[in-house]
Amino acid sequence: MKRRLFIVIILFIATSSLYASDDVSLYIKGLECIIQEKDKDAVASFEQLVDLYPSSKYQLKASDYLFSLNNKKDNSGIVFFYINNIGALTYTAFSLANLLELPSDSLSIGLTGLAGVGAGIGVSSQLSKDYEITAELYSRMATNQTVAMGNYLYLFGILYEEGILGSGEYDEKITQASQLVALNGSLYLSYFGLRNKELEKGKGFFGFQAYAWANYYYWLTTIMLEREFNTTDLLLGMGVSDLAYFGSQPLWDAIQWSGNRSGLVSVGGLGGALIGVFSNLIVENFIDLDTKLATGIIMGTTLAGQIYATYLTRNIDKNKESKVANSNQIMPYPIIKANSEVGVGFHMYL
Repeated sequence: MKRRLFIVIILFIATSSLYASDDVSLYIKGLECIIQEKDKDAVASFEQLVDLYPSSKYQLKASDYLFSLNNKKDNSGIVFFYINNIGALTYTAFSLANLLELPSDSLSIGLTGLAGVGAGIGVSSQLSKDYEITAELYSRMATNQTVAMGNYLYLFGILYEEGILGSGEYDEKITQASQLVALNGSLYLSYFGLRNKELEKGKGFFGFQAYAWANYYYWLTTIMLEREFNTTDLLLGMGVSDLAYFGSQPLWDAIQWSGNRSGLVSVGGLGGALIGVFSNLIVENFIDLDTKLATGIIMGTTLAGQIYATYLTRNIDKNKESKVANSNQIMPYPIIKANSEVGVGFHMYL
């Protein structure tokens, strides 16, 4: 598509008259912006052409480009969006049936399942009809849902640990109803709160990883210290993981890692964790490993894997930027002088 547009611009400028009017300039500028992936600037240029020069011979072509650009939807996250909605609402349907103490025969189970799946498909269809479901939007929704469910588990663990819940007649129903609120509330409040915003790509995934790794390191530390899980541990775990998530947002703004780089760093951590596990299996054949030492080895190799992956990927985003620049090695642009003479200039990436 870009290569064809590049050729179109060359031919267009080469065959244009030597006297360029403003509508020609706007049309050329719009085509350049499409090649440079500046869709908003392209739309602005074409809209100006259509509004100011309705009789221009380029008006129809500009209108076609406008229609294409304005109807260009990024639904890169829609598959997982459907899967999440179907899963969440099917689970909700069965949970509500349990809360209402409906019969559990095959007919009731079948009808409940159909209701949940149908609701999931219907809700997904309606919510994606007028809005783009980008990969970043879904990533933010899934991350917020994960954090909400994590806090739910911490909070109700504390309530049971302190004896506030656990002996009442309706405690199980309170727990299950609260779970449904956390599950669905976090998902759909995130959707309605974020669907009209411009979301920076990779930020949601980075936040998810920060939350997951904070929990991993916290609970490994708790195991290494051989502490019995109590209310203090649960409160501290919830605080540490939430701080890691909220702190990841300004951190991402500062370091501007791509999703690929942060993902590879997590892969490095996973690889390090596996190395630690398998190393423990080997070492324990020669020496006795207590819990502290075994857990410490796993934590150390995990951290080492992440540090090493951070070092190996230090140039990954620079390489991406270089590749983007090199993909358009020669970029034409019109030169229009005050006397309306027109020529062709070129940006060259060497």
